[in-house]
Amino acid sequence: MKPSKAIGIALPPYLPTQKITVQLTEATIQNTELNALAEFRYPFKLKFENELDGFLLPLEPVITISGANKIVRRYIQSGKKGSVKEFFCTDDYRITVAGLLCSDENASAEQYAKRLKNYLESNESLQVQCPLLNEVFDIFSIVIDSYEFPFTPGEEYQQFTFTAYSDESLELFIEN
Repeated sequence: MKPSKAIGIALPPYLPTQKITVQLTEATIQNTELNALAEFRYPFKLKFENELDGFLLPLEPVITISGANKIVRRYIQSGKKGSVKEFFCTDDYRITVAGLLCSDENASAEQYAKRLKNYLESNESLQVQCPLLNEVFDIFSIVIDSYEFPFTPGEEYQQFTFTAYSDESLELFIEN
């Protein structure tokens, strides 16, 4: 059995009856393997193609990006085990965005949810402005696949999750 590795602050293995304050030192922060990931925040803005402002999500969401290659496997009777693989193409990126809409001085969570729903129900490609998508993955346009607004306790908050695929404009030429 392979031992697992835990990352975090070492606390005593009991539940205290008093409040504990944990103070992080610079050395502790630098030794944490996930420190680099914790420092980045990714604002996320959706907009229609001809729209000027768009909709900037009030809080930075959690973004998951999945990629895949399309590979054709052929099995040849050659006496060797396995198959011959042909790289066919790179599939679209699958993007999952999960977050929380919070009431603030600009709008209520319900108003934010209605505005986000208008984008998620559109039947066109949406422009996206997000440093992670734009600068790392070269994704500037997405198409919404599915979305949900699960039950969230309280009137001040509304959770959401949506799944999208990267979209690139292609010019096709038809020869007669």
